[in-house]
Amino acid sequence: MFAGKTPTAKSPTNATLLGKPNQTLLECCGGATRPLSVEQTGTPEGMGDCGQGAGDISASHILPGKLGTPSMLLLSDPRMNTTILEHCKKDLLFGKWGVVGEPLPAPVWEGSPLLVKHMWYNLMERLASALTTVVMPEASAVDQFTEVISGADGNIITLFVAKPKVSEAVPGILHMHGGGMCYFSADDPLNRAWRIHLALRGFVTASVEFRNSSGRLGCHPFPAGLNDCMSALAWLSARRRQFGISKLILSGESGGGNLCIASALRAKREGRLSEFDGVFALCPFIAGPSVWRAKSNTSLQECDGYLLDAKNNTLFASMYDPELKHAGDPCAWPGLATDADLDGLPPHVISVNELDPLRDEGLAYCEKMKAAGVRAESRIVRGTPHAGELLCTGFEGGRCILEETTDAMMHFAQSL
Repeated sequence: MFAGKTPTAKSPTNATLLGKPNQTLLECCGGATRPLSVEQTGTPEGMGDCGQGAGDISASHILPGKLGTPSMLLLSDPRMNTTILEHCKKDLLFGKWGVVGEPLPAPVWEGSPLLVKHMWYNLMERLASALTTVVMPEASAVDQFTEVISGADGNIITLFVAKPKVSEAVPGILHMHGGGMCYFSADDPLNRAWRIHLALRGFVTASVEFRNSSGRLGCHPFPAGLNDCMSALAWLSARRRQFGISKLILSGESGGGNLCIASALRAKREGRLSEFDGVFALCPFIAGPSVWRAKSNTSLQECDGYLLDAKNNTLFASMYDPELKHAGDPCAWPGLATDADLDGLPPHVISVNELDPLRDEGLAYCEKMKAAGVRAESRIVRGTPHAGELLCTGFEGGRCILEETTDAMMHFAQSL
């Protein structure tokens, strides 16, 4: 069995209905699931000890987030996890900009000159590295090392590996980090901590240092980063026995969620589905610029500006595919995948965050897969913003949320 519960086609929680704000969502917290009406923004009782919900709203017919209150931020959304909220409030720049405040205003947009956009992302990458707080887990039970492999384009790719010190074979994860396929590194402290957490949970975890479309590992637009992930997949799959890997899962968050899903689609195109066993994507960045410009799903309207906003999504997209040569390619934007693209894919879990503008595109992709006959499941992590599980690596109080997701990943691996 998968971790959590997938709504059936007859269920009112079916994610294809999320274009309407009065439908129900699937709640996932502490392994319990129950329908949650999006009309009701109060916090249900019995949510466990993970700090879900900053408060209650007595008016049950107020629409959630910016659908009901256009000025709302994560700071004031009553669904926001109180533990994450209190941790992030102290890191706000001038008490205004940051994870739970307003997004830092970008002086560039998707139509700005490419060089200017690269300058902006280089600045943002340095700023994010300086401001990110991470509590590195104790790792004496984990072996950490690097492997350097050759890429399909004649380039060199580094894999950062965290391997539990056990003798038996365990599940493996090929991890693609977040950053909109645009910036950040697999060896950033946040990604290093996530890799160690996964190894402590029992996964051999190899993180791909793929080429970014900007930042210090740029400037390499699509398909460079995806090519690197495919090269890493071939290399690691061929060495399962050497690394003690029983089942191999592709996983990533945000832009890395795009890349792990796109790797599966590309593997099907190339007849390479035997190289891995499943996909566990977190908060995937997959809809594509046309959806983000139009804000054509509920969560893009409800949560716009909650850590991410539609303007910045299209800006990321303009770096990944600057000449729009791949605007219709599902390997660039998996949300465009057809039944023919999806048919025959291995099992997937799509894990999304309740307070994330990207929430509904992940849920819609899961429903597409199920309609195409793929074994697929979605889960929503209540009270969390985009990539909330990784935010929880930064402080001890977030361990509950982090462990719920790593447990779900292990349950998925054991079901394969």
